[in-house]
Amino acid sequence: MGVSGVGSVYKYTYNPATGKLSASDGSQDDFVDYFNGEYDEETLDSLNGFDAKRKSELKTLFEVFAPNSKQAMDLMQTGEEIEVTCEIEDAATAHYSVNGGKILTAYAASPFTYVDSSFFSSEKMTQPYRTVHSQGYNPSDNSINLAVGDRIDLENGYAIQINRNCVSVEGYETETNNKNLNSLVLGLDALIRFADQQCSSAILDLHQDSMPMLFDLLDELGVDTSREFIINGTKCEIVNGKIREAGNSHMIPGSVYRQALKKYEDACYQPLKTWQST
Repeated sequence: MGVSGVGSVYKYTYNPATGKLSASDGSQDDFVDYFNGEYDEETLDSLNGFDAKRKSELKTLFEVFAPNSKQAMDLMQTGEEIEVTCEIEDAATAHYSVNGGKILTAYAASPFTYVDSSFFSSEKMTQPYRTVHSQGYNPSDNSINLAVGDRIDLENGYAIQINRNCVSVEGYETETNNKNLNSLVLGLDALIRFADQQCSSAILDLHQDSMPMLFDLLDELGVDTSREFIINGTKCEIVNGKIREAGNSHMIPGSVYRQALKKYEDACYQPLKTWQST
């Protein structure tokens, strides 16, 4: 059968009448025995966490998803055996097809349990910025760095200074002097921490009043926000007037998610007995 893992593709035959699975070629298969409840301790030795996930997802497909899908039910109610294909994209994502037609993509929330708890600490909002290499606007990839030590003239007698762990404005004495400048300072701090992958884009939602000024600032720096752009190495896009990490559908920074996903993947490769105890 081989070791289950990222990139694996499996095909089975499922009998709706009996609820049993079989290998498409009719051969003996440890996973099939495991799914059908006809296994022993020796069978479990050859399986891992990916197999446990696949069993759970197939059960969901047949027992939960199919009854609520006309396409699936039409196939199930014929009483005929159906071919089921599983493709493992990564440790958290698997695609399922029935008789050649894609019918379900399963996502596991488990990687989030592997996120370093320090990511959620409020102290992260006072930690030093990560980007210390200054880089002006690069039109080739629509990128820029907002780095420690950068000074940005605002053309109104003020200048933004990016310090080690905060943003300040030269010529700006108190918070009550200029509400717009105060909003810009807070918004820029949030943007840098988002771009440095220290927090999710949710922090920017707390400073929506600063978005117009941030867009104007980026425009003055040369950044074209009408298309995908890069700040401090993070690919960004504007969605409904909000800055988001391009291609990231999670509520945490992409780099943080990828690290957690790798830890979860390593756990899934562990033998089933070990994996079940984690």
